[in-house]
Amino acid sequence: MPEYRDLLPLLAMTLSLVLMACSKKEAAAPETGAAAPAESPLPAEPIAAQPPPSATGTLPAAQTAPAAGTAPVAAAQTEPPPAMAAAPAKPIDGAVIAQGICMACHQAGMNGAPKFANKVAWATRIAQGREKLYEHSIKGLRGMPPRGGNPNLTDDEVKAAVDYMVKAAGGYKE
Repeated sequence: MPEYRDLLPLLAMTLSLVLMACSKKEAAAPETGAAAPAESPLPAEPIAAQPPPSATGTLPAAQTAPAAGTAPVAAAQTEPPPAMAAAPAKPIDGAVIAQGICMACHQAGMNGAPKFANKVAWATRIAQGREKLYEHSIKGLRGMPPRGGNPNLTDDEVKAAVDYMVKAAGGYKE
């Protein structure tokens, strides 16, 4: 029977992944705290019953023109929404990513992961070169899942986390 202390690293990793997933959803929420009311495609005033078209095939004037102060529905549907200004890209902080995801394994050395800032453990990996470390981190290697277990991380985010951890272990020898 496994001892509880053997399960603690697994629990820590699971907890960090859950917290990270929750923080991604909160970041996507609008900052105002209240959702904007949706505009209804229905008119604000009820439409009065209209008489059928006359025998000549023409429509009464009330059916050919929109009421005063209202826009035709077809025009409202074809107008493109106003352009939104592109938000400037935020720089990727490898430390935040590494602390939130990578440390679940690299802090304790789970599954053979080199411990954070351990120069001896990282030396052979750093010697393989930057691109090889990126590849292993993105695709996964042995006990490490792809992207550290978070499939939502972009390649650039994974690379930033790798660079942060390598710098703490002495940096690249280029």
